[in-house]
Amino acid sequence: MNRYPRTTTDVLSLRFNQDSSCFICATSDGIRIFNVEPFAQKSFLDVGRVTYAEMLYRTNLIAYVPADHVTGLPSNVVNVYDDERKTHVLELCFSLSVVSIRMSRTRLIVVLVSKVHIFSFPNQCRLLHTIETRDNPRGLCELSNNDGSLLVFPFNAKVKGGFVQFLNMNGIENDMSYNPRIIQAHTSELAAIALNPMGTLLATASKRGTLIRVFSTTGLCEKLYEFRRGSDTADIHSIAFSFDSSFLCVSSDKGTVHLYGIRDPKLNRMVSIQHALNEAFGDLCSFKVAIEWPCICAFSGPSHVVAASFDGTFHKHIFTTDGKCNREEFELYLDGMDGCDF
Repeated sequence: MNRYPRTTTDVLSLRFNQDSSCFICATSDGIRIFNVEPFAQKSFLDVGRVTYAEMLYRTNLIAYVPADHVTGLPSNVVNVYDDERKTHVLELCFSLSVVSIRMSRTRLIVVLVSKVHIFSFPNQCRLLHTIETRDNPRGLCELSNNDGSLLVFPFNAKVKGGFVQFLNMNGIENDMSYNPRIIQAHTSELAAIALNPMGTLLATASKRGTLIRVFSTTGLCEKLYEFRRGSDTADIHSIAFSFDSSFLCVSSDKGTVHLYGIRDPKLNRMVSIQHALNEAFGDLCSFKVAIEWPCICAFSGPSHVVAASFDGTFHKHIFTTDGKCNREEFELYLDGMDGCDF
């Protein structure tokens, strides 16, 4: 996720890599990469103010959006840096500002406010396809980790609502026809989306932030589960599946990271809904982070969940299937801003 403050010291974007073994931090003075297990800063790239950055697993390739020199906001440029060769290997320019990037071992996805560009990558990088989307200032877009063939993003519907488009990218490189699928995940606009590691499940949240829904990505893309975060409106910052898709974690502006059991929803607490006859699945457990700062969350192991916050803190908790959740590690990742190499 990203944000664009005008101060000189704030974090501008945070992203876990595809296997959650690292997270990448874009700041006003460059890019910092941190290892999760064990926690440590691994690399610093002195490339100036950066509004967004993305890793490709633990490889040497890092894609980022440099800030506009005048406004400090996202520019219309994507740079790819090779950290092994210590040089830039690719620069792409667009007509509008870039809001997010996704990478797989075969694709580079560049997200503008109302377009998604699909490139072959990393060898012989070329534009394969461009898709018009709904206004997407958050840069919502996810790419499956298993083979990078499934892409999901907000659909350009003519009516209001949280519509998601599923695109199978197999065949796009050869200009073959593709068959996009579309669902309405929510009645209000989308706030967050996530794919599980195999690309078989999609989790969504709307701008209301009260419900988390999980859909199949195959067949009719049916809704499989629905979980309640709370009854009051919240801004969902991030959603992530565990490696085996047994659990889901969700962070919001309420300063809480919620965990949900997916494989066995009965592990979750049951909550009553006002004016409804039936109870709904609540969370399995939760833990607190700084309420005034956005944060991202992910799973670092079968029973460990981690969160990195824009306030410069890193949190690691261990949880059990009976709903217990205890802090195991707390770090200030912006302490000691010395660069270090892999």
